Amino acid sequence: MKEAISTYFRNRRFGFFRQFFDEISAGGKKSIKILDIGGTEAYWKSMGFQLNGQSEIVLLNLYKADVSTPGFTSIKGDATHLEGIADKSFDLVFSNSVIEHLFTKENQEKMANEIKRVGKAYFIQTPNKYFPIEPHW
Repeated sequence: MKEAISTYFRNRRFGFFRQFFDEISAGGKKSIKILDIGGTEAYWKSMGFQLNGQSEIVLLNLYKADVSTPGFTSIKGDATHLEGIADKSFDLVFSNSVIEHLFTKENQEKMANEIKRVGKAYFIQTPNKYFPIEPHW
């Protein structure tokens, strides 16, 4: 039952992202470049998100991962210091439950500032400590 509830809420949250993504891509832009901080190719597949063939999702993690889906790339990096990524070089920065793993407010602020620097728009999800089912606790 717990898995069904968490899946329901994960899909519901992703619905908010889809609306946000549609608003950004509705401006006539055919290709959208997304930076996903802490993400995986499997997550996007599980959400049923399809790239249009011109868009790109760059997965940034502490390690470079193998990817198999066209449009996905993986890079190694640090969310608090996005070295080598130019200002406003991503149409959208996405992060799902990563910022709370940085432990200090200073590191969280560094990540937030880097996201604002490299992204034209951003969608950052964090856990709600008052939600009754929270595996991060």
